[in-house]
Amino acid sequence: MKAHAATKLLAWFRAEDAAFARPYWSGEAMTAADIYFPAMVRWGRWPDPPATRMNNLEPFGRRLTQRPGRAGARHRGRCHRQSRPPTDL
Repeated sequence: MKAHAATKLLAWFRAEDAAFARPYWSGEAMTAADIYFPAMVRWGRWPDPPATRMNNLEPFGRRLTQRPGRAGARHRGRCHRQSRPPTDL
């Protein structure tokens, strides 16, 4: 059952990665969904290849972590990974 679920999850992440030809996951403009999408991508960090290292998903996550609001939250200590930079998005 776990293997079947992992296969389906990896297939979903591969499809999302392949379809990611736009600036944001939700389209041309950023929405709240784009803020939550990296959390979903983190769920896919265990399969091989990890979703966090896919061609289009990895740079998207990196771009979001560099946004001023995210950087400001990290600086103020409101982010759980405040002491080290993200390595899996």
